[in-house]
Amino acid sequence: MYDKVAIFIDAFIRNKTDEDFLLKNILQIKKLNLPILLISNSVISKKIQESVDYFFYDSVDLKFVKKYEDYEDLIYFSTFDHFKIEFLRPYTQPYGLSVMSNHYKSVSILNSIKFEVAVKLEWDVFYDDRDIENIKKTITDFKVGSYNQGYFQCGNPPSWIVKGTCVEPLIWIVSTKFFLENFPKLLCEDDYDNYLINTLNDRSFLTDSRFLYKTLVEKFTNNGIVKTDPNICPILYSKTEKVSPVNYPKPCTTSSLRYLFKNSVSNDEYVLFSNNISTLNPENPNWETINYRIETKYRVIELTHTVNTGMYRYHNLTIYENEFPINLCVNGECIKYTSRNQIEGTYIKY
Repeated sequence: MYDKVAIFIDAFIRNKTDEDFLLKNILQIKKLNLPILLISNSVISKKIQESVDYFFYDSVDLKFVKKYEDYEDLIYFSTFDHFKIEFLRPYTQPYGLSVMSNHYKSVSILNSIKFEVAVKLEWDVFYDDRDIENIKKTITDFKVGSYNQGYFQCGNPPSWIVKGTCVEPLIWIVSTKFFLENFPKLLCEDDYDNYLINTLNDRSFLTDSRFLYKTLVEKFTNNGIVKTDPNICPILYSKTEKVSPVNYPKPCTTSSLRYLFKNSVSNDEYVLFSNNISTLNPENPNWETINYRIETKYRVIELTHTVNTGMYRYHNLTIYENEFPINLCVNGECIKYTSRNQIEGTYIKY
C-alpha cells in the first residue's frame, strides 16, 4: 500500500553529553535502513548533520506563554535507597509548542520530497536492538496496509490510562498525507489557541501527546483507520538515559537537584535535599557545594551540602505552620513559599 518511508527526529542539544548520546542513538536508528530527517531548534554540529540524510534548523524555539483553562498533572519521581522524591504540578509543558510545530514541519518536508510515510522516533530514548526488530516489523506491516492511515504507540501506559486513549512519544507512524489533512499548521501560539477555541471548542491545555490524540486518533478510532494498541509494537528494552532538566522545578539546575521537600510523615516536617546529577566521570568527579539559607518569620536556617557526582545528601527539618511565609535561598537564588501547599515536591520514606 505504501512505498517510500522516512524517519524524523526532533532533537534539542544542550551540551556535549547530549550530542554524544544523539550520535550513539542515530547509529542504532540507522539499523532500520531508512532515510533520517533531523529537525532542531538548537545549534547542531556538522558531525551530527553529516550522520543523517536531511537536516532542518529553525532558530525560533517556540514556547507557551499564555494561560489556559485546565492542565494535566505532571507526576515525576526518583527513587533512592529507602525513599523516593516526587513532584506533582500542573503540566504546562512550555517547550511543547516547538514539539508540535516541529511535527508539522517535519511531516511537511517529508511529504514535499515524496515520502508517503513518516516514522517519528525520539532522540533521547536509546532504542535497544530487540525493540529495533519490533519497529522494523511494525513499519513493514504499516507499508502493506495492516494499519490504514496511522499507528500511534501507547508504550506501557500506567494503570490509570484507559487503553487506546494515549499517544506516547516512543514511536508513531503515519501517512504523511493523512497527517497533513488532519494536524493543524502550528507556526505560533495563536495557531494552537485558535484551534482549541474554534475546532475543539475547549480551551483546556493539551500536551503534545494529547494534541496528537485529539487531532489524529480520537476522530478515527471507530472505523479502524488508526491503531493505538501497544501490543502491536512493544517497546520493552529501550530507555531514556536521563530526565530533561526542564522537568525539575527551580531552584534545580541542569547539574543538580536541590530542593526543599514536604515530608509525607508530618505537616511540620521537611527535607532539604541535594542530588548531584552531573555526568558521571570517575576520573574527574564533580564535587558541588550548595549553600542553603531558609528564612522563616522567626529564624534563619543555614546548611551546606557538598555532593559528588551521582551522590545525594539530605537534612530533616521542622518548620511550623506559623513560621510561613518562608524564603528558600540556594546559592543566592531565592524562592518564596507562602504556605506548605506551594512546595511542589514530597519526600516519601519506604
